[in-house]
Amino acid sequence: MSREIGKLIIGCASRSKRPETELFFRPSTGISEISEINNLGARFSNDKVILNNILENSRSMDAAIVYCYFDSAAWPARQMLDIPVTGLAESAMTLAALMGRRFAVLSPNRRYICEMEDAIRVYGRRANAIEYHPVRSIGATEMDGVRWLMEGRLDKLVDAVTPVAHACIDDGADVLIVGCGLLSVLLAVGAGIEEIDGVPVVAPVTAAVKAAEILIDLRRSGMPIKGTQGYWGNS
Repeated sequence: MSREIGKLIIGCASRSKRPETELFFRPSTGISEISEINNLGARFSNDKVILNNILENSRSMDAAIVYCYFDSAAWPARQMLDIPVTGLAESAMTLAALMGRRFAVLSPNRRYICEMEDAIRVYGRRANAIEYHPVRSIGATEMDGVRWLMEGRLDKLVDAVTPVAHACIDDGADVLIVGCGLLSVLLAVGAGIEEIDGVPVVAPVTAAVKAAEILIDLRRSGMPIKGTQGYWGNS
């Protein structure tokens, strides 16, 4: 099943990439199971494993994409490396701000809402999100998505997303972000949902790949890709 999910992720990421861009999936070994990531302690422990994975593979790649909507270890990796490092949440919100005036984030778990709302503020995107409850749970977890994929019933995921999406649209959202690396891929590639009632549904990995490509271009042209006297400086 993990191999099938990996293929779906690469497939989703490849839809809008440039022909010359090569994508490789590098799973981090030793991290907590999906069912445990609603535990803050487990995610904190995961960050170090993910960071080490990025550092170990950094010489063989032009950019790194952290494949988790919590952007796990993205900031320390960005500080420590000279290559671009992008995360799903930051990239998705940046793209959503270009696509519409107000976005909303669809979360798989109610326990993620506070942290995802904090991320909107940390990334300076509060003005780009809807005023009332910019992050909302769809009531379907990552494990639900895996089970529905195995059963061939991704229509259940669509059924979980649709009413929450409609409520967000009624409250002013003209762009939707699925705040989960796994469920967003299952919805986009598995179920073929790209928009709901004319409102784009952003798959964060698509945004992260395009952000990485832009930063690679800037670096190759000799332009700086991060500030080194502030937060991202490593000296």
